Amino acid sequence: MNKPSKSSLLLLAALAASLGGCSASDPKHASVVHNLTPELLTLNERPADVQNTTSMTWNSGNRMFWNDIQRATLTDRPSRLSRHPVPH
Repeated sequence: MNKPSKSSLLLLAALAASLGGCSASDPKHASVVHNLTPELLTLNERPADVQNTTSMTWNSGNRMFWNDIQRATLTDRPSRLSRHPVPH
């Protein structure tokens, strides 16, 4: 009988490796494929960071709104029409 050549053994090994491959039914693989960064909500922020940013934005917006209301109703400082000095 003929001895199998090195190239035929190499071809057989490559064929076996390509047919076997990695199993796609691995639960770890499936969970990673659909969400590569499970701890991040945006490109660089965790859910807690997003919540903190949102809270700070709403808080600043509300305070600025009330400041604008005070200016519009002229209640943000004492009247300047008084003859007497009014501390402010």
